Amino acid sequence: MADSSELFIFGDDFDAILDILEEEEELDEYFTEAADDVEFDDLVCELCSKKCKSKSGLKRHKTAKHKDQNSADSSEKPRETEQFTFEIYCEIIHKAKAKIVGKKLYPSSIREEINTYQTNPANGVSYTEHAPCEETVTMKILNEDVLPLVKSERQMKKYEPVTQGESSPCPSHIELCYTTTESQIRELCGITHAAKCNSIEEAFGFFITPAMADLIALETNREARRKVRQWNDDNPENRREWNEVDSTEIKAFIGLCLYAGLHKSNHEAVSLLWSENEGRPIFTATMSRNRFTSILKFLRFDNRATRQERQADDKLAPFRDLWNLFQVQLPKFYIPGPDLCVDEQLVAFRGRCGFRQYIPSKPAKYGIKIWWCCDSQTCYPLNGEVYLGRQPGQQREVGQGARVVKQLVAPWRRSGRNVTADNFFTSIPLAEDLLKDGLTYVGTIRSNKPHIPDAMKANSTRQVNSSLFGFNDQATLVSYVPKVKQAVLALSTMHHDDQVDGDAQKPEIILYYNSAKSGVDNLDHLATMYTCRRKVNRWPVALFGNVVDVGAVAAFIIWMGNFPPWKISEGKRRRRLFLSELANQLVMPHIRRRALTPTLQAPIRNAMKMVGVDLPPPVQQAQALTSAGKRKRCHLCPRAIDKKVRLACDRCKQPVCPSHSVQQVLCDNCF
Repeated sequence: MADSSELFIFGDDFDAILDILEEEEELDEYFTEAADDVEFDDLVCELCSKKCKSKSGLKRHKTAKHKDQNSADSSEKPRETEQFTFEIYCEIIHKAKAKIVGKKLYPSSIREEINTYQTNPANGVSYTEHAPCEETVTMKILNEDVLPLVKSERQMKKYEPVTQGESSPCPSHIELCYTTTESQIRELCGITHAAKCNSIEEAFGFFITPAMADLIALETNREARRKVRQWNDDNPENRREWNEVDSTEIKAFIGLCLYAGLHKSNHEAVSLLWSENEGRPIFTATMSRNRFTSILKFLRFDNRATRQERQADDKLAPFRDLWNLFQVQLPKFYIPGPDLCVDEQLVAFRGRCGFRQYIPSKPAKYGIKIWWCCDSQTCYPLNGEVYLGRQPGQQREVGQGARVVKQLVAPWRRSGRNVTADNFFTSIPLAEDLLKDGLTYVGTIRSNKPHIPDAMKANSTRQVNSSLFGFNDQATLVSYVPKVKQAVLALSTMHHDDQVDGDAQKPEIILYYNSAKSGVDNLDHLATMYTCRRKVNRWPVALFGNVVDVGAVAAFIIWMGNFPPWKISEGKRRRRLFLSELANQLVMPHIRRRALTPTLQAPIRNAMKMVGVDLPPPVQQAQALTSAGKRKRCHLCPRAIDKKVRLACDRCKQPVCPSHSVQQVLCDNCF
């Protein structure tokens, strides 16, 4: 007899059985057919003894041949019902199992696993209304949750639910014994219907949305106006103006940052990027060097006037709005596979930041830590959280690792997926809580955790490549010795055996962990390989660069999901070509708009021609020389610029440069 904790195995465990049966459409059809056969052993018309092949055929026959008699009988005879007991439930399961196991068209592994399922009804018991027993709760779960999942709602019409206070021949317990080796999910993995796109820019726009670009433009203009106003108040003789940026120019700015990262020039001096000899024409064609540095200088993501009030409760206040907009977009366009991975990413940053972390095992060592939940196979980012330390007014957090895992995987509860994480997060209570939420867990665990037996810890007496397994309820603990005086501990609620594999005799749990643990690490690697982050002293800008990098990785996964054969001959270079095309599509609208400016200088026009932009013919300018015929300083430009020109205003005769004047447009004949 099993202990009291193992008497009833329903709910999530029964879901696992149904997941196996519903993995393919054929299995689902045969299971439904087997369940229906319990209700209808012989599909024979009781009115004329005609045999029918299906229930739908029998229904059509009665409707066509006995329509009048059926209507009369249905109005006279009340519906007969009987109590739905555990014996009937066992009979349904037994017949469905027998039919599936007996059909050789199913894979042998499926039939063998189905054959291991057993139902063992014991003697019946009675219970009262004041002291409901566990059978009452189980029957309620069976009526409300289990049977609808097997698509047997129509069968339930035959049975009356057992109510408390009645005597029933229901058994005292049913043991449903089974083992599973992998998590089964009911939904197809991959991109969603909302992720359909026709261009690379559209795929990137799923994550860096127009609303985000508008927010950046709004707050950047707000900050620039504040700074220019402050300058003009302090320097009335040398006033400045700010040309407002819009979402198109913000996208062009992001495109230039992607170009710089693509060519490993994100830490190059801006002067080199715009150099005629060492630079690239795309930078000169898109915007001036001063304009790029001005946007980078004034780049903001929140209202500075209200920041102090918001920072009293949230350390991420300067970046919170943009981060929330980004997080909302991630799960909309991709359905993860059977394995989720939770781990941390360290965004390199050495400036002043209240939650900067030092992790010596990371290449950057200093930076901002972000916890990510990713799809293990494709490294698609699904959910993230910036580590902020202790928020204002909060106490020291206990069980942080478990809280982070449960928070990140919360949208996929009851999905049958597996969660993989390292020893920072792993604990036995976490694995048990996830199992209650319909998720299995595989991860390494530290030897100083509670419930770890001393025999499983590292010692000099254990043999190399040996494994020691421990089993407790639904959890399996393994200790593997890779080297002398070392031990790797792993916990799994997905594996329930002591299987080992390979010459090194590694346990299956550790092999599975190694295959699923690198989702976040791969995301970090891809985001860092061609990062657009520039060397800045403001942590919100560093986080924004990482958001663009992660968004580009997600956009590439979405694009390849839409067009798998795209650039297939290029192999591993496809992502580089994707980023190059993405940057080009982001900057081109702004370049074409800038090409309409009639007073572009020759180097800019040449750069635009080199990037393939068609230019209108140059506009002839009517120039008025000053009386002395000498070059003089523009009276509207700041003195520090010291721009000398030969042009003069027609009215006041003051020297003026082309950027502070309106030129007259004349055709060739009039000129």
